Amino acid sequence: MTEQKKHAGGIGRGYKKIIDWDAIGRMAQVMCTDDDIATITHTSLYCLKTRCVTDNGCKFGEFIARHQQQGKASVRKVQYEMAIGREGKLLRDDKGKMVLDDKGHPQWEIMPISPNATMLVWLGKQWLGQTDKVENQVSGKDGGVLTVNIISSIPRPTEVNGDNITIQTNAKTVSRP
Repeated sequence: MTEQKKHAGGIGRGYKKIIDWDAIGRMAQVMCTDDDIATITHTSLYCLKTRCVTDNGCKFGEFIARHQQQGKASVRKVQYEMAIGREGKLLRDDKGKMVLDDKGHPQWEIMPISPNATMLVWLGKQWLGQTDKVENQVSGKDGGVLTVNIISSIPRPTEVNGDNITIQTNAKTVSRP
């Protein structure tokens, strides 16, 4: 992942660590944290942040955010394909014949995906603001008007005596100091 390369003169260890920014970008795409990346590359977070500016011309946070966005876009693409479905593509040899496995089953270059209604509903809710519509109709006896009496369920103090408060409820009287 990282190697060391001698650099001429200057202050420091006498070598400059070679950082694999492509690998770091792939780690960001799968949502690795900054600390995860530093640990996996055996590089301090300080070094990654300072070297990102010199090697990539941007701050480390910007570099990570850009690659995380690419990862999110990949997830969205797969979710969309799961919702809509995707045609498969069979693997073919140089002569155009289907490649079969040892059991005689065709091999796929791109696996087909059957449409998934649950994923389609989920994407509709997430992307399009769609909701499940729930309608309840309540009526009184024989379809007539229903009368509703709302009684406050919040108990109110019935007596305040210094530091003691008495609350009257339907069940019993409760005194709290």
